[in-house]
Amino acid sequence: MIPVQLTISGIYSYVQPVTIDFQPLVDAKLFGIFGPVGSGKSTILEAIMFVLFDRTNRLNKAGDDRYYNMMNLQSREMCIDFIFMAGHNHENKYRFYFLARRSSKDFQKVEVKDRSYYQWVKSDWKPLDKPDVLGMTYENFMQTVIIPQGKFREFIDQKPAARTLMLKELFHLDRFDIASKAFHQLAVVKDQHSFVEGQLSQFEELNKTVLKQLSKEINTISSDIEKNTVLESRLTKESNLLQLLQHIHQELMEVSDTVSTLESEKQFFQKKQHQLTRFLKIKEVFQDRIAKQMDLLHQAKSRKEELMEAISIDKQLTKEVKNANGRWQKAQAEFTHKDQIQQQIDDLQCILEIKDLKEQLNATLHQKQQLDLSIEEISRALQALELDLKKTPDIETAKQQAQSELHQLVQLKGWWTVHMVNKKQLNSLKQEITDTEEQINTIVTAQDKLSSKLDDEKQIKSKIEESQEQLRSLLVHNDWRTHARHLEKGKPCPLCGSVDHPKPLSSKSLEPDIIAARKQLSTLEDLLDQQRQLAQEVKIQTTKVVEKQQALQMLGHKFEIAEAEYIRHQKTYPGEIAPSDYPVDLPQAIEQHQLQIEGYNKELDLQRSKQERLQEVGNQRQELMLRLPVIISEKEKLQGKVEQLASMVKMLDYKVYQKKSSQQLEQMASQLEDKIQSIDLNYKIYLDQLTKSEQKLNQHKGQLQSLEQQITRIKVDADRLEVDLLKDCQRESLKGLKEVQKILALGLDPKVEQQELEQYTTDLKAAKIRQQALLKKMDGKRYHVEKHRQLTQQLEDVKLVLKQLSRNLSNKQFTLEQYQTRLKKKDTLKEDLQKLTDRRNNVQEICNLLRGNGFINFISSVYLQNLCKSANLRFTKLTGNSLSLELSPQNEFMVRDHLNNGKLRLLKTLSGGQIFQASLSLALSLAENVKDIKQADQSFFFLDEGFGSLDRISLQMVFESLKALQQENRIVGIISHVEDLQTEIDTFLSVEQHPEKGSLVHSSWLSSVN
Repeated sequence: MIPVQLTISGIYSYVQPVTIDFQPLVDAKLFGIFGPVGSGKSTILEAIMFVLFDRTNRLNKAGDDRYYNMMNLQSREMCIDFIFMAGHNHENKYRFYFLARRSSKDFQKVEVKDRSYYQWVKSDWKPLDKPDVLGMTYENFMQTVIIPQGKFREFIDQKPAARTLMLKELFHLDRFDIASKAFHQLAVVKDQHSFVEGQLSQFEELNKTVLKQLSKEINTISSDIEKNTVLESRLTKESNLLQLLQHIHQELMEVSDTVSTLESEKQFFQKKQHQLTRFLKIKEVFQDRIAKQMDLLHQAKSRKEELMEAISIDKQLTKEVKNANGRWQKAQAEFTHKDQIQQQIDDLQCILEIKDLKEQLNATLHQKQQLDLSIEEISRALQALELDLKKTPDIETAKQQAQSELHQLVQLKGWWTVHMVNKKQLNSLKQEITDTEEQINTIVTAQDKLSSKLDDEKQIKSKIEESQEQLRSLLVHNDWRTHARHLEKGKPCPLCGSVDHPKPLSSKSLEPDIIAARKQLSTLEDLLDQQRQLAQEVKIQTTKVVEKQQALQMLGHKFEIAEAEYIRHQKTYPGEIAPSDYPVDLPQAIEQHQLQIEGYNKELDLQRSKQERLQEVGNQRQELMLRLPVIISEKEKLQGKVEQLASMVKMLDYKVYQKKSSQQLEQMASQLEDKIQSIDLNYKIYLDQLTKSEQKLNQHKGQLQSLEQQITRIKVDADRLEVDLLKDCQRESLKGLKEVQKILALGLDPKVEQQELEQYTTDLKAAKIRQQALLKKMDGKRYHVEKHRQLTQQLEDVKLVLKQLSRNLSNKQFTLEQYQTRLKKKDTLKEDLQKLTDRRNNVQEICNLLRGNGFINFISSVYLQNLCKSANLRFTKLTGNSLSLELSPQNEFMVRDHLNNGKLRLLKTLSGGQIFQASLSLALSLAENVKDIKQADQSFFFLDEGFGSLDRISLQMVFESLKALQQENRIVGIISHVEDLQTEIDTFLSVEQHPEKGSLVHSSWLSSVN
């Protein structure tokens, strides 16, 4: 994780929003956050941890009313907005946002309003469910990335079991925990081995004699199929010839019918040709001019209707011009008196403004009276607060005493909690051991019962072989009897070829004997399957017994560890003599001390509140004293404005109108303004209407004259055209225009009619040609229906015989393939059984090696040893080559003292500064390993701990070690109030506590960051 930007407000001592840009700090590789104690340095780290994991090291989520206590008492909102890089090589950018708001009705109620998560995708923030972008838990994050106060020594002080669990989570050591998988795989392999053994036993009766018999029968059937196929081919050719002759005969009959039909329609199509010729001539001579005559008559009628409508519109337009002229003259008279109305409006505005100024003047006088009273009241309150603060007792000493006693009680309660857990775990393990032993006894009893039911499998297999041989003999004899029924004297036997049959078999059916033999064989096979299932159950029960015994052994080992932990914990009782029962009054005593401390806190809060109130009241009195001269000056200004406006009223009587209300005056002014607007609008509208009406009247008179001229011209053209048409009717021997219109009304389509005539001629010619061709094909031959039917029946009989032979051949071939497949299956099962036997032996060997938890402990020890080697590169240098870290066989951290002959001693024997050096070295080594897991070029490490415990020389060595990290592409941040560090680090943030603005952050490269 690499931080990019953090914005916080309303959390702990941060009142105003503060934005921290981490880019300059990250670029510097080594940076610091400095400031005095209580300035708000650690709050920066706590805000990051809280927005990432919804947890805080100071406050419990459940019982500490977390949001209320985290929020600054002067703030209404608490906001954290954190942007950072994470993921593979820190290539993804994320934003985590948190917002909480204080209730307006209940000061102590704080509700979360927003907690959202975003990822930067294609130049925009895309919302997403909270992802596990860091890939580690809150506890592990505090060990490897950000180490807050009180957590720096936690990795060293951890018990070996807790440290192993942490390494397992950080480095995913659970991938090496393969013991359970190995035991499961062993059981699976054993089941597979037993299953293959059972399958293989089903193929013991297979032999190759049956395969030879089936091959012989298949060859005989194939010969019969070949003979019938030749016959089918010959009959098919003859049938195809007759079928072709049938088709030609049927088509000749159909074509002859078509020729007769077309000959009967010949007279109809000759008449149709004459009618089409006359229609085309009349259409060519008359159609265009008759259409033109109809168009002229329609135009004349349309223009007459337009002329009548135009005359009516001319009368309406003349009337509109007269009315518009009257309205415009009236509006012009009103427009000349507009200035007098405007002066009345100005006078009303002056009177309204005077009334407003008088109201402000009265309010100012009232405000001055209230201000005098407030100054007197605040002065009395200020004196009372000063007297009350002198009487407040000092309770800090009593509070510290109560906190010390509470700490001792909490330690005692913690011991009892662990004691009860250990005791419960011991009882649970005892019960599990008893239950497992009972389960083993139950399984062994069931196994004995199953074993008593097992019979001799070899005897059953022998009986099955005898039954199979008997059934095979019956099937052969039955097949021979089938052939015996078809023997004829003097003809050879199809099996042996002999022509002499002295003693043929009886035709009596053996089917009842075959059914009985098959039933007996099925019964024996079912019995064999049952015996195999029983044997499989016995093997499964044996496997379960072994697994339960292994589980019992593991439970015994866990019980020994839990019992040792129980005895060890008994010796750590924080009191003098550990009682046998849980002290009942302990929770009550803790609760009483908590209530007592809470009471002290409330009194201290009340004291601070009174002090703040004293300061606030003093500031209020000062502000009121400053406002008094301002109010007096405002009163004099208002009086001068009233006198000036009264002199500006000209047309209206000021004394009369000042008695009216402001609402009445505003209404009168509004009415006069509406009247002026109405006058201006009417003058413009009526003038525009008059102009437009006169223009429309002039335009319409021109249109009226044009219509009259058009009607005259159309009438002359229509009369001339009618005379020409009558002359053409006489020339074509027609009675008149009505006869012409009747012929044209037929509406014949010349193209369609001509196509229809041509199609008739073509169809008649084609039918006659086809008729001659078919007669030539027949060549004097005749088609015989009965002969065709007999040939078809004979062909179907041959096909049916071929189908039966093919089905029989397919069945025989399928049976042969099944036997061949089963033989191959038998060989395959033998190979699989050998492979499973080898695999079972190998997996059994692995399970023997993985018993217990030794493998995970071994891997954990390897990781810890590597951490020690990596940490010693710094720790040895920091201690002047005098000390180094090592691991005991129990995975406890030890120290080798090179100044005392390399003797080993406990890590607890180190001084506070040396403990800090060891913790720092291990923490940096742990963070480096996590960086390698994340495959990142850079790693981020933030430390808020321990520099105050170092002397000047040790501090300088630690600082040199931190500076060397810059060359390793590591980003390290530290939080401290130690002044020596502030002078050594160039890039840093400085945090200060402002009495009114809260915590403020300043950067070393800018004047301030706010």
